[in-house]
Amino acid sequence: MRLQSLIVLLGTAPLALAWLPTDQGRSLSTFTNTNTTKIRGVNLGSHFIMEKWMASSEWSSMGCGDYKSEWDCVKGTGQDAANAAFKTHWQTWITKDDITRMYVDPPQFYQSDDNAERAYKFYEWIREQIHNNRSAFKNVGALELVNEPLQNTENADTNWMVEHFYPSAIDRIRAKESVLGVSDADALHVTLMKEKLLFDDHNYEIYLVRNAETIDDMITDACGDNRTSNVSPKVVGEWSLAFDNTGDNFLPMTGDHAKSYSKWFSAQQRQYEALDGWVFWSWKTDTVPNIEQWNYQSMFLSYH
Repeated sequence: MRLQSLIVLLGTAPLALAWLPTDQGRSLSTFTNTNTTKIRGVNLGSHFIMEKWMASSEWSSMGCGDYKSEWDCVKGTGQDAANAAFKTHWQTWITKDDITRMYVDPPQFYQSDDNAERAYKFYEWIREQIHNNRSAFKNVGALELVNEPLQNTENADTNWMVEHFYPSAIDRIRAKESVLGVSDADALHVTLMKEKLLFDDHNYEIYLVRNAETIDDMITDACGDNRTSNVSPKVVGEWSLAFDNTGDNFLPMTGDHAKSYSKWFSAQQRQYEALDGWVFWSWKTDTVPNIEQWNYQSMFLSYH
């Protein structure tokens, strides 16, 4: 989904018990009352990187209309108009009130190979900020260099990423830590969706449950979807309640089906709790069908 994005992963400070939006009587203070060190959070989809499919109304209101990307929108509408539109978007799509309810995984974007140097400088800068101001960045535990990279393909872009971008980025990060006098024990994780660092597993069960005839079948499928492996540490950095099954057995996701979908959430969550944590995709959408599939905020507001 978000190829060529750079992730600053927040949420590795001691958190606590996770809970469903449907659970009653929970307080947000629960997140600070245990010594659990798992990552549990939610992504800020379409905040820093717009994805038209999940924010089409917002995209249109910004004047981007039929443009396919941020680059195209800025080019088509002009820099001044785009600056104003994106400023309004950043002020309203995710608010301070939203942030108080979540731990976040915000992406940073680079548009082309030519901008790799800009990415390296960002890594160096954020590393310096994290290590020099631990009280302000106490929840930052990892940086992800590329989100959902191309895999199992032989082309120039993939080869350049593996042979040049990854090692160059890691070298720049470690060099900055060396200048700062950061010990190996205190060095932050670098996530590449690759072994021996921090593995970021994106698991969308929409593909697993297509043959399910009921929500109970979906729950059974999720219970059997063991994500543990010899790769460690490992988090599920994206997952959702998305499915494309149709009919009265599955829709709507509210009303009589709400408790069943809570169980499906729990079944997936239980598998990811066996790892080092999880981050739900996403906090907010606007015009996608069956909004509860992707929208944690909607679940929270509707069922809490």
